[in-house]
Amino acid sequence: MPNYCDNSLYIRGSQDELKRFKKFAGGYGFPWTNNIPNIDEKPPVFLELDLYKFIKPADNCPMSYNDYGYDWARINHGTKWGCFDTNVSEIENNRLDYHFTTAWSPFSEEVFYKMTELFPKLEFLYKYHEGGCDFYGKMHSHGEFEDGEISDHLPEFPKDNEPKYEELEEEYYELEGNFIDEFMSPTEYLTNK
Repeated sequence: MPNYCDNSLYIRGSQDELKRFKKFAGGYGFPWTNNIPNIDEKPPVFLELDLYKFIKPADNCPMSYNDYGYDWARINHGTKWGCFDTNVSEIENNRLDYHFTTAWSPFSEEVFYKMTELFPKLEFLYKYHEGGCDFYGKMHSHGEFEDGEISDHLPEFPKDNEPKYEELEEEYYELEGNFIDEFMSPTEYLTNK
């Protein structure tokens, strides 16, 4: 079971371009993602943010996901399962927000660059963090990048033999939560026009 990476993609632009992106970005993945026989014969799951819409293997790819897809997805998308548990906002104030989860890591810079290439009239801000592996980062379509370790912004984690360990541990996790909440917000994005 992977650690889960939390992600937010904030997109700003005209209503028409945002609608075009939202329509384009949704899909059912590459055929191998739905080629497992389903006992219940349920329809394939619609993905609000389908990474295969931005980077996909050749249509005539002869191999199954188990033979080829895991490595291909990890190398090309940066994550083995794509985006899941996705929440998409309504288009409001010329902005569209996606909040989603990925396995172990964020999607790749290549996916981000492809988004900006396909939708050059939109402004993108992508933020992510994964506390278990202690990293965070962001990419902005204007070229701003940042990455680092969450723990660099926090006091040293308390040692379990310290007096009041439980209080110190609780305080540490509160500080970590505050850092993540502040980092993941689109505040700087909303003020830069």
